[in-house]
Amino acid sequence: KHLEETCPLQVIKCEFSYAGCGVECQRQHMQAHLKEDVQSHLIKVSQCTITLLNKTEQQQSVIDQQQSIIAQLDNVTEQQQKQIVALTYLHVNVHKPHAFITPPDIVMTEFEKHKKARDRWHSPPFYSHIG
Repeated sequence: KHLEETCPLQVIKCEFSYAGCGVECQRQHMQAHLKEDVQSHLIKVSQCTITLLNKTEQQQSVIDQQQSIIAQLDNVTEQQQKQIVALTYLHVNVHKPHAFITPPDIVMTEFEKHKKARDRWHSPPFYSHIG
């Protein structure tokens, strides 16, 4: 523990090594290094900050693009769901004219109403066999 935390002869890395300072010296000389290289450390930290800001901007741009794609996919999915309901309605009317099915616009209206209220909702009954 002495070597890791307090030994003045232990060689340690500069506190600004994360920013690119490559100095390693004995603990007893580190304060002198920090005082002598303030400007150098400030420049290195500033460069790191600029790099991080650029990366953040790039990542935000990617996030914005992905959110736009997600919104487009949500719209496509909604349209496809409506088409499936409409095609199901047409299929039943053509192949089972006697079968009862709720028109798609009524089903979607009811669904949206329950979805907004966060209620549980079950679709109307449907025939699963010929008969």
